[in-house]
Amino acid sequence: MPFEKPTILNTVSDRINKTVNESTLPTKNYESTVGIYGGKLVEDEQGRMVFDMRGLISKIDQLGDAFLRTYDDHLMKDLFAMLKKHPKWFLKFVFTPGTKRFRGNPEQILQNIKRLGLTDVYDACPEGIEIKDKSIFTDGLALQDIYRADLIDNESLLEIDRFQALASAAKYLQQIHEHGGVGEMLVSDIIFQDTRDVAGKTEVVKPILNIPDIVFNEEKNLPERSKQAIDLLDFLVNVGVEEMRRSESDEQSVERAMKLILDNYQNSEVVATVLSFVKSGYLTLQGDKAVKEIGLPEKVLQKARGVFSKHNEARMGNSNQDIEAFLKKTVLEVGADYLQNNQEKA
Repeated sequence: MPFEKPTILNTVSDRINKTVNESTLPTKNYESTVGIYGGKLVEDEQGRMVFDMRGLISKIDQLGDAFLRTYDDHLMKDLFAMLKKHPKWFLKFVFTPGTKRFRGNPEQILQNIKRLGLTDVYDACPEGIEIKDKSIFTDGLALQDIYRADLIDNESLLEIDRFQALASAAKYLQQIHEHGGVGEMLVSDIIFQDTRDVAGKTEVVKPILNIPDIVFNEEKNLPERSKQAIDLLDFLVNVGVEEMRRSESDEQSVERAMKLILDNYQNSEVVATVLSFVKSGYLTLQGDKAVKEIGLPEKVLQKARGVFSKHNEARMGNSNQDIEAFLKKTVLEVGADYLQNNQEKA
């Protein structure tokens, strides 16, 4: 299943993406693929590394991010079925407009940092957010860069087993979720601080969360389990895209990666919520079947789906409809197997 060929819409989307991507992770030993959005990483007059959220481009990115995420988070498949079965949810959906999550301002991001137990890593500063230990960003190894080691062509990255890194990242996500949902979880959001030699193999250790700049909308009153399920589903799909590319579309390799995540994350309740989200239409991707609740012809809806899925495609990695359908199908199958196996053990 080849990745999507460039189209006019993709070209425009890529140009916007490059404009708001003002800097990348400032790694020393190689050029990182991890982009910085909603601001840029700079050193201030005191020599501190800061996430500077001032400036016009940063403001535009924050506004655009909030708008586009309205469509990231799923469109309901059957509005009238929800009205009948869950009238309270229906009223919330209709009368509480706005996105479930968005790129926060410095004060909101700092609240996220405190809630997630990351105050020893990040702090507030006049420009935005300070990274207390610069070496985390300059010497660290992002999971995204480990996955893209073949593109970066860096020897130290190529020596790392991406599946070991993935297992470590999933365990860390479970630990972070003890504090609550993050807001977004992609391969760019995990940075390993160190490596170790194990029987002649290089393993990554000490994972840390990248700046948690995506925050949940408090007005939505999302249950904590739903927040965690949003994070986990983000991670499963994003890893699936990265594994499809790295393994040259090896479907068994994608399945292995997703199983590895669930086996190391180890939370059946959150996994069950993930499956319910997928069945209800989340994530919004171009490969989804058209939703009909707003009364437009199906052809119109399909085109609208293609437009509104562009932000998710950028977040998750550009792919085509077949890949997106395969990823959702694999999440459902792997998740169902995980729940059944853990029920049998119990």
